[in-house]
Amino acid sequence: MDALGFFLDQHARSHAGDVGGGSPASFSERVFGGLDVVAGAQVLDDGWLRRLAIERLDLDALAGYRSAVGWRTREVVRSLAASSWDEGIVEVDTARAAAAGAFAAGAEWVPGFWRKQTRSTRLGAVCTHNAMHVGEAATVRGLAGEGKGL
Repeated sequence: MDALGFFLDQHARSHAGDVGGGSPASFSERVFGGLDVVAGAQVLDDGWLRRLAIERLDLDALAGYRSAVGWRTREVVRSLAASSWDEGIVEVDTARAAAAGAFAAGAEWVPGFWRKQTRSTRLGAVCTHNAMHVGEAATVRGLAGEGKGL
């Protein structure tokens, strides 16, 4: 399997089935599937909606946005030259993301952290990124007493 195929396989596992075509099994659907909203105080009750500058959280819209990002990511990576997968993440990459507004105020540390933590190829960085999000979701699910879903 080449780098693109490996990425697309791993990416599909970290997104909803509509992004990855339903195969291979989506870790994301296993982690997020079957969850109910817990009665009582929610994290959002701590002023997060105001802080995020949204009136309410529309979970269907959020899921749609996540899928749209997944589809766009797959489109972009398919357009990359095969040799770019072996390149490292460098300052120009994170500077471009910062210039595009990818990092909020107070998150100026993220680009340096990202370059330091990945110290790898683009393939390693993007696969690690996907796995981190699934791991975060599994952790939250476990803390909620729902099992990790994996």
